[in-house]
Amino acid sequence: RTICSNAFQECTSLESVSVLAPVVAGGAAGTSLLTELPNYAFYGCEALSKVELPQGIERIGRSAFYGCISLMSMAIPDSVKKIDDFAYYGSALVTLRFSDNAQLETIGRKAFQGCLIFGMAGEVKFPNALKTVGEYAFYKCESLQLINLGSGLETIEKYAFYGCNAMEEIKFAENSELVSIGNYAFSDCVALNGVTLPD
Repeated sequence: RTICSNAFQECTSLESVSVLAPVVAGGAAGTSLLTELPNYAFYGCEALSKVELPQGIERIGRSAFYGCISLMSMAIPDSVKKIDDFAYYGSALVTLRFSDNAQLETIGRKAFQGCLIFGMAGEVKFPNALKTVGEYAFYKCESLQLINLGSGLETIEKYAFYGCNAMEEIKFAENSELVSIGNYAFSDCVALNGVTLPD
């Protein structure tokens, strides 16, 4: 039910983590009793390359996978509502995928900063539930080429996509609820040819 903060910090030989959900009658896995990965849970686990999380986890804590330089891919459960500040800062993530049913509402400050390669063929499609992309969230993700922003997005904070110098296109949903774009949010996106803002 609970993992405490810093529990596996700098376990530099740890390679794989699987969080199991309880098995219900009939043999199918249910919803996890663990609802969050706490702050700094796997901070500095340099060999960690495989992470499996079940449905039911709602928050990935501050710096949870900070500096996990071998972590190239992991599936984020649809149940996750918040990815906290610095959660994947400096990790080696290559892919970031969300399903149409993802409940993610907030991506925190510097959550993915320093992850140089992103998306499937350079694209990240954000879920419609997402409301806020935090400051510096994708700062200098230099291989990100296309972002597809969901209809529920309200705020893109300052420097959110600063220095994404391969980004060629930004897609806003036709029924977008976007209210504000912060200072320098797309500054130094030198490959960006044009943007059509929603009404």
